[in-house]
Amino acid sequence: MARISPLRHRPAPPWAAGLSRPEYDKLIDLITTDLGARNLRGTYRDDLIMLADGRELGLVSLTHHCVDEPRDSWARVVHTWLDTLLDSENADTKELLARFDSIQPLLKARLLPWGVGEPSALVSRPVAPGLDITLMVDLPEVVRSVAPSDALPWGVPEAELFQIALANVRAQDRPIIQELPGENGAALIALTGSSFFTATHALWADQFVDSNPENGLLLAVPNRHTVLVHPVRDRSVVDAVHTITVAADQVHGSGLGAISPVLWWIRPGLDGEVHQSWTELPCRIGEEQIEFAPPESFVDLLNRLPHA
Repeated sequence: MARISPLRHRPAPPWAAGLSRPEYDKLIDLITTDLGARNLRGTYRDDLIMLADGRELGLVSLTHHCVDEPRDSWARVVHTWLDTLLDSENADTKELLARFDSIQPLLKARLLPWGVGEPSALVSRPVAPGLDITLMVDLPEVVRSVAPSDALPWGVPEAELFQIALANVRAQDRPIIQELPGENGAALIALTGSSFFTATHALWADQFVDSNPENGLLLAVPNRHTVLVHPVRDRSVVDAVHTITVAADQVHGSGLGAISPVLWWIRPGLDGEVHQSWTELPCRIGEEQIEFAPPESFVDLLNRLPHA
């Protein structure tokens, strides 16, 4: 039997626009039943079903399609939808995965919260406490994680696979760059996009802003489609803490590909690809103000910064 664990919000999640809560629950139950008949296991996370073998099935397009279909036809719609997506593991795809020259341009690295998917089915590297980058294959119908058993026949070192995957994201999934106004002029830079790999650009966020490497950046990755950045230049960073904390909390709570509401202070690492120093800046949104308790290292930086 499939093991789906939906988070039973009230009302239906924002990404399931057009469905009432009872309709949404019915749809999840139909998916659960159909997966169970296929002897597949999976867990529900936001707008995705994470299958035990690492495949991800996005629910947004299905919910939008069901809005326009008679409710008594939903079982058929769900069955056809699963047939289409699960067929991505047909003989052609398996042959593709077997040839590294064919799979190389499809490799991507995706930033994910720790604990997504079965660890034994993933090729992942830690980035920061609670955050991993995971090796994926960006197929036309589905985004699929790379299992160790997939990568073994390629004979390519894991570090090289991640270099290729990161380069593909940079070349193929470029974000939209926007400046957002903030408290007392402490503007944010938002990197946004429809790609599932937009959040990966957090790993080289310093390249999107004019920053001082010694001071680093404030950064949040609230969901897969959004990176929020503020370069630390002067004491206006205190106002930026307020702005980015509120924005990250709102985006993270939108229910679409949530990653983390945590505010980070990042400084460039040694390898030129991934930041090695990610320091959490604890913030809590109170009824009237943001409660900010920075570590001593960040307080020392604040004391050295010029006034805005």
